[in-house]
Amino acid sequence: MTICTSSSEGASSAPSAAYAFYRGNAAAVHRARRAAIKGEPEPGGTALPEEFVQGWHGAGPVAERTLL
Repeated sequence: MTICTSSSEGASSAPSAAYAFYRGNAAAVHRARRAAIKGEPEPGGTALPEEFVQGWHGAGPVAERTLL
């Protein structure tokens, strides 16, 4: 199941990488994804891994529940 896709490149590895990075915390993945989509690569003062920023570039917003 692909949760996040980039409009120009198709499926991204960002969802599964983020899920592992945040140790299964869907709320943290949602916050990071939302920040990357908004162009805020340092939410809360902590930089997002570049893989997430690039992987979610151009993706549409989703509800946190969608990430579960």
